[in-house]
Amino acid sequence: MISIIVPVYNSEKYLDACLSSIISQSYKDIEIIIVDDGSSDGSPLICDAWAERDQRVRVIHKKDNEGLGFARNTGMDAAKGDYYMFVDSDDLLCEKACEKALAAIEESRADLCYFGYIEDFSDYDDRPRVFRYPLIKTELYEGQEVVNHFFADTLSQRPGQSGRPYFDMSAWSTICRAQSVKASKARFLSEREYLNEDLPFRAVLCRYAARVRVMDDVLYIYMRRKGSITTGYRKDRFEASFRLYIRLRDQVLKGLSEEIYDRLYRFLLNNVVIGFKQAVGHTKELGFKAALWDIRSICENEAVAEAIDRYRLEKLPAGLRLLFLMVRHKLILPVYFLTLIRMMNK
Repeated sequence: MISIIVPVYNSEKYLDACLSSIISQSYKDIEIIIVDDGSSDGSPLICDAWAERDQRVRVIHKKDNEGLGFARNTGMDAAKGDYYMFVDSDDLLCEKACEKALAAIEESRADLCYFGYIEDFSDYDDRPRVFRYPLIKTELYEGQEVVNHFFADTLSQRPGQSGRPYFDMSAWSTICRAQSVKASKARFLSEREYLNEDLPFRAVLCRYAARVRVMDDVLYIYMRRKGSITTGYRKDRFEASFRLYIRLRDQVLKGLSEEIYDRLYRFLLNNVVIGFKQAVGHTKELGFKAALWDIRSICENEAVAEAIDRYRLEKLPAGLRLLFLMVRHKLILPVYFLTLIRMMNK
């Protein structure tokens, strides 16, 4: 049986479509665990209505809103299935997602199976834009390859690679063996403290896993929403990414290969760039002095300086190399205006 865990918080606009896509799966031996994370809209009533409609649906109502990561933990604690899948309450599962994911993970005897998805931007405008991601081939990672190759390609880009990492870190792009999750003690952190709740979960699971299967089937539809936690402005974004970096460096990934640490430096540098973009892109709301202060605080971060010194900057595009050289010398105004120029040229 597959346990499908659906955290819900004020999702009444999208919830019926999401749950309908799960209920109508071609593979029927599933349980749907809906974790109502203290919703204040009509979501709890919608959840209860689905539970009355289908006996496979169970609803857990939480009094307080604790966030997506902790809601997933609540769902896993209640799950009875042999496998876990995760669906965000405003996204959709493709009709044969469970059937194909289960066949792949059982056939390969893997601890985790990663599948493809599409991003749907139709919420942004009247011209639906759908992108398939990633363009991957079917592979099986075993032993040290799980961490050194699969997880490394989740953490950040390869040296010389531009664009996105090969594999998305989101929990909803995988099916996991429940026994492996329990044995590894993988848990989701709070995205309020650590920016991303999924990456440490996958890191812990990958350190335990003997096999990871990658399949190129598109099984999930990720709906990009305006103002979501992944697209909106967050004042402490860099600080939250820095806390995640420290936790990964000093606890979760401690003692691993230099290649993993190299990818970890790139992970931090990626978040430095995003931090600069947030400051520059919201200068109007923050004020020019406050935006410069945000940039200064990033430039003066000792871990950022260490990452710049240790990462192979020659592998980066010229614009990024110049940016990080400015950061190394704490050239705050040049960093601001180079970031502005880079944003204008996108």
